[in-house]
Amino acid sequence: MGYCPEDRRAEGLFLDLSVRSNLLALTQLATIPDVFVWLAWLFVILRLGHALIHTTTNDMSRRFFLFLGSAIVLLLMWLVFFLRIAFGT
Repeated sequence: MGYCPEDRRAEGLFLDLSVRSNLLALTQLATIPDVFVWLAWLFVILRLGHALIHTTTNDMSRRFFLFLGSAIVLLLMWLVFFLRIAFGT
């Protein structure tokens, strides 16, 4: 750990980047609900499909529905995020 005057540490102005704090941050990643992970992967798949259609056939109707689907999934992800913060579930 580097030099830090005690008064700065007492005031909470000390940024601790130790292994312990990194491990604590990693444990917080384990609290992500499974539904959020599945929605994130669904969003990625829909966006890849959108990009594939955009670069090949550029069929606007199929491309629009993939875009709309990805936007709905993203909205659901924000809803899950909000509910998790608001109600702590």
